[in-house]
Amino acid sequence: MNYGSVTSQYIGGPIDVKAMTALQGKLLMTLSSHLALLEEQLSDDREWLFDSELPSLADITVHFILTWVKKWLTRISDHLRKRQAGQAAVQAITGDHAARTIVSAAHEPYDVVGFDGQEAAHLGLKLNDYVQIAPDDTGKKFPTVGKLAGFNKEEVVIEVQGLKGLLRCHFPRLAYTVTMSRPHKL
Repeated sequence: MNYGSVTSQYIGGPIDVKAMTALQGKLLMTLSSHLALLEEQLSDDREWLFDSELPSLADITVHFILTWVKKWLTRISDHLRKRQAGQAAVQAITGDHAARTIVSAAHEPYDVVGFDGQEAAHLGLKLNDYVQIAPDDTGKKFPTVGKLAGFNKEEVVIEVQGLKGLLRCHFPRLAYTVTMSRPHKL
């Protein structure tokens, strides 16, 4: 059973992708408003979200979400600490040396990410199109431009021709915007 059919059964009807897409901006705005309200409620030193005598369902719901986030943060922090403990001291290198090292390094085969043409078509994109990709929050005025080489539900891969060779840049699909572009020369 696929995700769409399970979700349709759960919500009691078929998923209207066009309608959901049209609501995307409103839903992001709603989430932002909820997070701002949560931050405001917690900033005045109240004991519970609704300033009640006991925790409410809202407190319990936020607790479960944040407990999951805290467990994940602890796990990733522990992993990073272990990795850092075994690392040698950082050695200074030139930008030229770094560029040569990066472009000569092995990269994963293109079929690891693959190219989901149906997924890309939602954005009007095809394999080998020139695109620009930028984060939705900071840095959106400085997109990375390149040839579309991989695209699935989780990530986008573009090829960028640098001064020292070809680079393959991977970006998450979430929180990044991919749009058509014209080829640029560095």
